[in-house]
Amino acid sequence: MNNRSALFVCVGIAFVLRLVTLLQSLDNPLVAVPLLDEAYYVDFAKKIAGGYLIGENTAFQLDPLYGYYLGLLFFIFGEDLIVPRVIQLFADTLNVYLIYILGKKTADERTGLLAAFFYALYKVAFFYSCLLLKTTFAVTFTLLFLLAAINVSRKGRSSLWFYLGAFAGLLCLLRSNFALFAVAVPIIYWLESRPAIKVYIKHTILFCVGVWIVLGASTARNYIVSGEMVVVRTQGGATFFVSNNAGNLTGRYNPPSFARRHPVKAPIDFHREAERRTGQKLSETEASSYWGGEGMKFLLNNPDKALLLVYNKLKGTLGNEELPANVSIDTWAIFAPVLAAPFPNYAFVIAFGLPGLLIAPFRRREALWLFLPVAVTMGTILIFYTSSRLRIPMVPSLLVGAGITLTLLFDWLRGKRYIPLIATSILVVVIFVTSMAIPLVPFGGNDRYLLAKAYWRSGDIPSAMKLAEEGFLSFPDQERYPVMMGAIAISAERYDIAQRHLNKALAIKPDNPEGLHNSGVASLGLEDYTKAIDYLERTRKLQRPINPATLYALAKAYKDSGDVAASKKVVTDLLGIIRPADPLAVKAKELF
Repeated sequence: MNNRSALFVCVGIAFVLRLVTLLQSLDNPLVAVPLLDEAYYVDFAKKIAGGYLIGENTAFQLDPLYGYYLGLLFFIFGEDLIVPRVIQLFADTLNVYLIYILGKKTADERTGLLAAFFYALYKVAFFYSCLLLKTTFAVTFTLLFLLAAINVSRKGRSSLWFYLGAFAGLLCLLRSNFALFAVAVPIIYWLESRPAIKVYIKHTILFCVGVWIVLGASTARNYIVSGEMVVVRTQGGATFFVSNNAGNLTGRYNPPSFARRHPVKAPIDFHREAERRTGQKLSETEASSYWGGEGMKFLLNNPDKALLLVYNKLKGTLGNEELPANVSIDTWAIFAPVLAAPFPNYAFVIAFGLPGLLIAPFRRREALWLFLPVAVTMGTILIFYTSSRLRIPMVPSLLVGAGITLTLLFDWLRGKRYIPLIATSILVVVIFVTSMAIPLVPFGGNDRYLLAKAYWRSGDIPSAMKLAEEGFLSFPDQERYPVMMGAIAISAERYDIAQRHLNKALAIKPDNPEGLHNSGVASLGLEDYTKAIDYLERTRKLQRPINPATLYALAKAYKDSGDVAASKKVVTDLLGIIRPADPLAVKAKELF
């Protein structure tokens, strides 16, 4: 088989595996019901498709480029959630070809084919192509950027460095941690090309100007909307604190007890807690800076804990386990058995990839560019936290390294060079065994919770309740499970059962806003208006911003209790924060 045929086979295998994964996933309730970051991007995209081009009336909560991309798809094809997944399927198949080109440019054609073949079989990649997240495109854009950087450094044309900078700025809007490209690119350019000082300075300045032209537009948009100088998104300080505090030494993403696991609700919780601790009203930027300072103080005051965090972050990054930030690959494999097949895992990637990656620059200087996503990924993980999503952009570079390692092993075997063959083989085995042996830190029950919520929102109440009950048995200290059980019971109009579950939740965390709101709704259903008003007024004090549904329930509770004046006042408050055409506004007006 010639090289062209071999590449065609690799691409074909990649496409089929990703298509099978998507088809098997169609029965997964998480496909029909986006949650957490996926829900944020879908809501953001709907606003864009509807003509609200600023997306949200605050500084960006998450990196915006993927939301705008989804918005364009929704505008063209409607709000079908399968269309973006199909496009990502093709994008990740394209990644196989791009990895082949990268391997060919930084090593040789055999290496490129091996790397492409391994990526075609890398099930983590076809898992992420099914999610409405920026992960697949983070890989695609990283590969395109690496190929562009290699070409620009070879050609030496000054104008191309400006365009490369603009490309880097675009990457920052896809994933804000890619801002580290602006630091790493000039370093690798110097090491790889060794240009004259004047040329190097000129190219670096042009590159930085290109970056800031793009980021300047994002900053201007955020300033116009919020009045604050935010380059991309506002939550860097809070994310830094989440990753570096006394309550979370795992090296993973684990919000403190006062914050919810939600891309929109968590910033609200962090903002409110920052104001409570400081006793001052804070802007978004001030609140983020406060949490960044708290995280930094913890690290400086506890160097032993800082070292433990670094150790745990490195363990999570080198270990074979795919640490989820949303749902895990294991949960998805319940519905897509192809993900449970024994394809090459991350331990294989890093065991074969690291030795080859370290050897690569000694064979071709262009291979230094392979270290760019590795440096950016490791920098991000050491500053923040480790997860499967964060580390996947460096997988293509490691796979090129794996291709180099296997090529060298074969050549040494054929040439009977047994010393480097045995030494490298031992190193590969040691890394593989170490990666497989690193234990997963027990963590959370988040998958079961998300799956239960997806079943509930898709209308499968028995499955939702069963999973929520199992989750509460496994994690009796987590109030979110009985809160969900209460909400599920309310949706079935079983208010007495709902209240029993909600009492358990409030016994664990008395000031849980969702638990208090649902308790108010359940009491309203039981016609216990005094309790309903008490729960809902307590909810109203805790919520920031206030949930219109809470105000509507409170207005109804006051009216049904006979306090019409109080009810009318709450309705006035409600109508002041929602659009007149909102269905809740119509229902509120019908109370009188």
